Amino acid sequence: MASVLFTNGLNIARSLAVLRTFDLIRYSTDSSLGVTLTLTDAGTIDLSSQLGLVGATIYAHVGGSRITTGRGADRLIGNNGDDILDGGLGSNLLVGGKGNDRYVVNSSGDTIVEALNQGYDTILLSGVTLYTMPANVEALVVVGDAHAEVHGNALGNSITGGASSFNVLYGEGGDDILTSVGFLDVLRGGIGDDTYDLTGEALAGVVEAANEGFDTVLVSRTITAGFANVERVILTGSRAADMTGSDANDILIGNSATNVFDGGRGDDTLDGGGGIDTARYFQRYVPGMVTHVGGVTTVVAALAQQGTDTLTNIEFLRFTGGVYDVLAQRFVTDNPGVVLTGTGAANAFSPTAPASFRTTSGEDTITGLDGADTIDGGAGADVMIGGLGDDIYFVDAMETGVGANALPGDQVIELAGQGNDLVLARVNGVVLADNVERLTLLEGVVSGSGNALANVITGNSGANELFGLDGNDTLDGMGGADRMVGGAGDDTYTFDNEGDPPSAATPA
Repeated sequence: MASVLFTNGLNIARSLAVLRTFDLIRYSTDSSLGVTLTLTDAGTIDLSSQLGLVGATIYAHVGGSRITTGRGADRLIGNNGDDILDGGLGSNLLVGGKGNDRYVVNSSGDTIVEALNQGYDTILLSGVTLYTMPANVEALVVVGDAHAEVHGNALGNSITGGASSFNVLYGEGGDDILTSVGFLDVLRGGIGDDTYDLTGEALAGVVEAANEGFDTVLVSRTITAGFANVERVILTGSRAADMTGSDANDILIGNSATNVFDGGRGDDTLDGGGGIDTARYFQRYVPGMVTHVGGVTTVVAALAQQGTDTLTNIEFLRFTGGVYDVLAQRFVTDNPGVVLTGTGAANAFSPTAPASFRTTSGEDTITGLDGADTIDGGAGADVMIGGLGDDIYFVDAMETGVGANALPGDQVIELAGQGNDLVLARVNGVVLADNVERLTLLEGVVSGSGNALANVITGNSGANELFGLDGNDTLDGMGGADRMVGGAGDDTYTFDNEGDPPSAATPA
C-alpha cells in the first residue's frame, strides 16, 4: 500500500528524510487542491513523483534548499540561504529571497521574483526559446541543445549561450558579459561597458552601436578583422595568434605567446604582453616616424588615415621592405640600401661610420666600426667583422665539401662583449659563430643552429628545425610544424602553430 501524506489544508512542516518516506502527497483523499509544506532542514529534495500534477507551495529552509516539484502550478519560496528552485513543467512562481539563488526555468510561464541586492542570482534556462530576464536577477545560462533568444534586464548581466547554434543574446542596459559557446551566435550588448567572451572557440557576431560604452572582446585565437564600435580586444590563453583592429581607435592586448598585431586605421594602442611580438604596417618606413620614451614606442604613420599608434611590449615593427628592431632602435631593410661594388674578386671594405650596406659578387672582407652595422656580403664566401655595437649579418653561403673539394662559406667574426648581434640566414644549416647571440631564418630557409651562448633562434612560416646547442636558449618556430631541439641548458620553447607536434621540444 502506498504511503500518503495528507495535508488537509494545513502547512505541514517536515524534514527532508520524512518527506522522502511518502509515495504521494495530497490535500485529502478526495481533493486535488494544492498542498503547503515547510522544510525543517537544509538540503536537496525532489518531490516531482510524490506531487505529480498537484500544485505545491513549499518554503525553503534558512540554511538553503534545493527543491524540485512536479507538473503542477507550484510556488517555491526561498529563504536566506543559497537556494535552487525548480518548479518542473508547470507555470510556477519562484521566489528566491536572500542568498545567491539559482532558478531552473523549464517553461515560459515561470515567474521569478527577486528583490534588489538580495544576492547574485542565476537562471538556468532549458527548453525556452524566447526569454527576458526578470528584474534583479544577475545571470543566465542556457542549458541543453535548443537555441534561445535571451534579453537581459537593466543590471549588468552575465548571459551565456547554449551549446547549440544560433543563440541570440541581448544584454540591454548595464555592463553586461555575453559568452558564446555555440556556433554562429549573435551577441548584442547594448548600452553599457560590455564584455564579449569568445574564448570558447565560438564563431560569433558582435553587434555594438557607436557611443554605447567602452566594450571589450575576449578571444583565444587569430582574428582577421576588427570589431566595429568595440574599443578593446584581449587575447587570452597561451596560443600564438594574429590580432587585427578596426578602422577606429583600437586597444589590442596580446598574451604570453608570440603575436602579430595589425591595428588598422585610427590611433591604436598595442600591448604585446609576453613573447616576441611584431606590429605590422603596410607602408614604407620613414626615418623619424618611430620614437621611444621609456618603455613606450610611438609610431606616426606616413599615411594620415593610419593614425598614431602607441606600443608597449612590442619587439619588432614590420614595414614594407624591412623590419624595425625596437630593442636596437633601428630599421633593417630586407635588402640593405648601400651597395659596395668590388672587382668581382676578393675585396676589402671598411666604412667611415656605422652603416647598412651590402656587396656584390666576390669573396669580400667587410669590417664595421663601433656602431650598429648591417652587413650583407652578397654572393661569394665573405668575411664579415661587425666590431662593437649590435650588428646584423646576412649569411647566404655555407662551407661545403671536404678536403680538396671544400668550398668556403660566409664567416662572421665577433668578439665577446661586443653587442647583441643577429644573423639573418638566407641558407639552410647556418651555425652561429662564436659570440653571436641571435639567429633568424628568412623565408624559405628550413634549419639553423645556435652556439654555446644563450641564443634566441627564430624560424619562419615554414616547417623549421631549430637546434639550440649549449646555453639557455629560446626557440620559436613561428608558423609551420616545427621541430625544436634545445640541447644543453635551461631552454624555452614557443609553440606558435597548431601544427607544432607535442614532441617538437626535444632535449639533446
